[in-house]
Amino acid sequence: MCACIAIFLVAAPAFADGVSVDMPKVLLTDVGFDINIEGLDPDGLAQLRLNDEVIASGPGSTIAASGAKVTETGTVSLDIWQNGVSVWQSEVPTIPGWVSMLPPFVAILLAFLLRSVIPALFV
Repeated sequence: MCACIAIFLVAAPAFADGVSVDMPKVLLTDVGFDINIEGLDPDGLAQLRLNDEVIASGPGSTIAASGAKVTETGTVSLDIWQNGVSVWQSEVPTIPGWVSMLPPFVAILLAFLLRSVIPALFV
């Protein structure tokens, strides 16, 4: 019983329950983005992997990657590994970068068609 408790207390930081990830919910192709991760085990070596490619690594409780880019649409796999164990995983959707320009173009088109700017912004 005591051995089980001791193993749990030693292994508990490896589970990284308090990991907090700050990143976009949707990624755009060929547009750089930043990822900030906090709450990791301060004594371990962590790696941030994007589609199984290491984009950031280092010791300590935080990791940051800036200017990371995705070149394919669909979904990308984002994993955080610490001390050889995956502590966090996520699938993030990726859309083409030009899609982000559609909302302003639609608003401008509606403003011309309706001959009024304010209703076009709310449609």
